[in-house]
Amino acid sequence: MRRALIATLMVFMAAPVYANSDKCEAIFTCKLKSKAVEVCDTHNGNLIYRYGKSLDKPEMKVILPYEKASMSHWNGVGRYQNTILNIPNKNTTYSIFNSFDSISQHTQSGVWVEVNGEQVSELICDSDSVHHKLNDIDYLPAAD
Repeated sequence: MRRALIATLMVFMAAPVYANSDKCEAIFTCKLKSKAVEVCDTHNGNLIYRYGKSLDKPEMKVILPYEKASMSHWNGVGRYQNTILNIPNKNTTYSIFNSFDSISQHTQSGVWVEVNGEQVSELICDSDSVHHKLNDIDYLPAAD
């Protein structure tokens, strides 16, 4: 009986955490003052970006095939260890970032918003609300 219980618990512990009703695994979440942002992976070739006061009923939701997104990881040189996930939507790009300063030991995460190639906003996450798996993503195209 005990072995069956342990085996059952291990199956549930190994299962991915699914976000909201879209049945996808959260790869980035954070709170931005009164709003929140989330990127999740459907594991069927799509990412979903949500932003708003309620992620169950987001103000913005973008469903994007893997090949339209892009990723850049720290190349091993420099003070800032940045990981960036780019989510394009028409003329706007949402760049989800996690940046670690190797000198100050400070980490900052958030979203850069670019419209027509020009940064129009930087949304900084509440530091204690950030959960991400950006460093584990190796299946998206590399950013230019």
